[in-house]
Amino acid sequence: QEHNVKVFVVTYPSPIKDKLMKVLQPKGEIVLDSKTSNQVGTFLTGIDLISEKYPEFDKLICTRFDLSYLKSILSWNVWREDKGIYLPWREYELFWNQHHRVGDAIHIIDKGFVGVFRNALQRQRAVPDLHKLFDELAKETKSLFFITDGYFDSNSLYCNAECYNPLYRIANRP
Repeated sequence: QEHNVKVFVVTYPSPIKDKLMKVLQPKGEIVLDSKTSNQVGTFLTGIDLISEKYPEFDKLICTRFDLSYLKSILSWNVWREDKGIYLPWREYELFWNQHHRVGDAIHIIDKGFVGVFRNALQRQRAVPDLHKLFDELAKETKSLFFITDGYFDSNSLYCNAECYNPLYRIANRP
């Protein structure tokens, strides 16, 4: 199956930004002030940028560009008939059981669910923590799925088993 892909970037100032943009050649780019923005604000800015330019997209893939993927996105559990919002996984069984903590490095949003995702992010602005996004999303939809089953940590830095998730390693960390 053929996919038409457009790349958009919302990032912070970096000495390698120009080199990175030359490689990525994004259709849109916004550089935020790292002193006044946070992860939730970055996601909101990106979603607004894409929604304005390309409201007809079928699937929005929100991710970091410092991830080293372990398997092709084409093999991820996001191409099925079920439409909704895909989160990477549940984080640590204890944290999932306590407050539905989820991975924060990848979010995939199908057409028709961007408003739900955006609304949840808006509610999270007071406590900008994407790990606790699940309960906010669940207020508006039951169409919440996980890219992979299991309990993992979004940070691949540490040596505990949960840090070895099946999707990626953070490129600048072991």
